[in-house]
Amino acid sequence: MTIFTCSIYPPATWLWYQTLTRVIPDTWKILIYDASGLLQQEDYPRAKIILVPNWEHGKKIDHALQFHPDEIFFVMDDDTLLFSKEPLQEAFKHFEAQSECILYSFHENSYHPMHVDGVAISRMGTYAFLIHCTRLQELPFISFRSRPHKENILEGNITYWDTGSWLHYNLLKQGKQVHCAPQPDERLFTLFGTSSAYVGLWIAPRRTWRNFWKKQVPDPGRIWTDSQHIGRNLSMILAHQLYLEYTGRSFLPIDYSYDDLVNHAQRAMGDHEALEWFVARNEKLLKLVHKRILY
Repeated sequence: MTIFTCSIYPPATWLWYQTLTRVIPDTWKILIYDASGLLQQEDYPRAKIILVPNWEHGKKIDHALQFHPDEIFFVMDDDTLLFSKEPLQEAFKHFEAQSECILYSFHENSYHPMHVDGVAISRMGTYAFLIHCTRLQELPFISFRSRPHKENILEGNITYWDTGSWLHYNLLKQGKQVHCAPQPDERLFTLFGTSSAYVGLWIAPRRTWRNFWKKQVPDPGRIWTDSQHIGRNLSMILAHQLYLEYTGRSFLPIDYSYDDLVNHAQRAMGDHEALEWFVARNEKLLKLVHKRILY
């Protein structure tokens, strides 16, 4: 059993590792593909860290399966936090009971379903899923990589297949099973878009937002008009605050806290449903981390 993640934003990866290693057995392997070049091995004594370019996610998965083979891979986003091994035990039982099951996803992607033999089916979510590698390797190779959508199979005006979706479709066409939970499993707690916030606001050279994050707090603007921007940036700063709190090291050159950011957003936006949802969810995460993991 190998647990695999990809890192671009070290505070999120550190939090992921701290929660994970308090739950899983010592015999399970941990593999991290580091595209930031900033992870420190001493912070991850149980993990094997491989420095890689920031390839797309599907290419990283393909590479890991080829060069670090194991019977089962558990692929996780590094802003998905595991607070119980029960979901994995349930997945193992499903693999044992269903010999045709190749992939086990902990949440379906209900946006833009695909049509398989005339039936609309939600695609697998990829924030946390298991691969039965032994069974997958018996089949002709199909990449996890995203690819252009030219087949008129996905609903809506979609121009590409997300990570794993093309593989999911082809497995079903071959009579194999892909299990997708219809609802998120709260025992796997996800932050929202920490890596995309970091890439978009800190290291993407053409982003105009990059500079105003260096001020005391961000200015109102486009960032507060889109619920995805709200969630991503709150998650990025929350992960940084927890990293700073428990390591004493600051990763981002900022002098404001998560609470400062929330207060600023509330002043800028007033009552906003998405903001309230993200704040409540992050408060739940803080309680879980403080009570069950790090204290």
